Amino acid sequence: MRLKNLRFFKILMIAMIFLWGNFFVYAQQKAPSGYSILYSTDFESFIAGQQIACQDTAYWTTKTFSPCGSEDAYVSTEYAHSGANS
Repeated sequence: MRLKNLRFFKILMIAMIFLWGNFFVYAQQKAPSGYSILYSTDFESFIAGQQIACQDTAYWTTKTFSPCGSEDAYVSTEYAHSGANS
């Protein structure tokens, strides 16, 4: 009985991960009807080697609200899937 419950739990978890993963992928692709996208970027407008929040303080910041500090992430060209920056 325990083995059957464990198998059911594994199948349930895999199904939940699949459904949640699809939800987040589709949610990021386009805004629902009636809504507009407020901000969109593909990182190509940023300069590689410089910090993100330093380059766009209107839309980017850090956890402690201190752009250009040690928490600010750098734009890189190493992990880009498409385009030059990541």
